[in-house]
Amino acid sequence: MNKALYIHGLNSDKNSHTGQIVKTLMSGYGVELTIPSFSSLNPEQTIAQIDSIIKDENIKLVIGHSLGGFYTLAARKGPMKIYINPCFAPADILSSLTDEADRKLLDIFRRLTSESFNRIDAEEKAASYGIFAKNDTLFSFYELFKKTFGNNCTYIDGGHKPEADDLAAGFKRAAEVLPFA
Repeated sequence: MNKALYIHGLNSDKNSHTGQIVKTLMSGYGVELTIPSFSSLNPEQTIAQIDSIIKDENIKLVIGHSLGGFYTLAARKGPMKIYINPCFAPADILSSLTDEADRKLLDIFRRLTSESFNRIDAEEKAASYGIFAKNDTLFSFYELFKKTFGNNCTYIDGGHKPEADDLAAGFKRAAEVLPFA
């Protein structure tokens, strides 16, 4: 059985509602999904933890939602990646939610975002798929995804935290492009 890793968004954990939906969907594809908790506002530690899990557990697919999409982007190369309403500019989004004391954190996110985008190559593009909700009221990086990764993406119904049927439609399209099953 193939193994996948789910990376939750900000203010979430291993009990993520979206993660539980994805876990059910992945089991239908014969993929075992691991959903650990991460410290979303400790980017360097979180990236190291993710990279360790990918290596140690032989992860073939990484799936990230929201801020977890940033961590999916920042994760080591190798596994296929599915992005669900990813936050590709965490420093910009978080700056409206944080105070001046967190300036250092925002600088770390900016540096890591730049490094992550700079290392994307043809192999990474071909192994990535984006799922974006039409009614995401928090943010949308659909155009940036298309510019960076190409047309391996789709819109689904729903909002930032998509419902099971909407995610199922997105994963069905992803499965047509990525051989994760």
